[in-house]
Amino acid sequence: MRAVASDVKLTLLNQYPPDHEVAVLHAAGTADQRVLRLPLAEIDRRDDLAHLTTLFVPPLPQTGGFNAFQETVAHLRAPEGCPWDREQTHQSLRKYLLEETYEVLEALDADDPDALAEELGDLLLQIVLHTQIAVDTEEFRMPDVIAHIDAKLKRRHPHVFGEVKVSDAEDVKRNWQVIKQAEAAENGKADKRPSALDGVPRGLPALAEAEALGHKAAQANFDWRSVENVIAKVAEEVREIQSVVDEAQREAEFGD
Repeated sequence: MRAVASDVKLTLLNQYPPDHEVAVLHAAGTADQRVLRLPLAEIDRRDDLAHLTTLFVPPLPQTGGFNAFQETVAHLRAPEGCPWDREQTHQSLRKYLLEETYEVLEALDADDPDALAEELGDLLLQIVLHTQIAVDTEEFRMPDVIAHIDAKLKRRHPHVFGEVKVSDAEDVKRNWQVIKQAEAAENGKADKRPSALDGVPRGLPALAEAEALGHKAAQANFDWRSVENVIAKVAEEVREIQSVVDEAQREAEFGD
């Protein structure tokens, strides 16, 4: 029962703070009924949990919940809301989405949990704002966004939600790629990505795009196993640039 309580706790901690007071009811409605109040974080630390144990979780105040946050963003987009928020579109918000993503990365690099919590909130605002724009234009709703990623996670983790067996993380990554390819074929997109290098977002910065392409190439076994081999290849390409006289050909070689 402690394992069950631990799973319940971890799920609830996505919505409730660790010190949120809950009530644990033992044998409710019987002569042995007992009620214990304790922080949510401690519900799996007890030895008296049994099949007659019930957990009551009082609701959070209106502030701090995801639904309340969605309502705040919706109010900003409402006629009586904020003029700036009302005029935003998916395209006008692109730069802010990128900016907030980099600020999350900066907080990660700084190993600053407080800053990370704040920056993740800013990034979440972008997600909720894009979704609210979609609601306003009747494109999709937040349940659609969540349903898509929830279904994808379950499909791509058959070793957790199905009967597939894996031995390590490498097995998981291989399965992930196989499942992605099967999904593409099922959705009629398999023929639209004939290259092993396709699938890298076009909006990535140049160096990030190069890194992503390198990973794609490595997955296709186009890789070098030592620094010496890389240096030799670079030297070879430099010699090819130096050997051509035609400007167009030189540009092509420079790409190599």
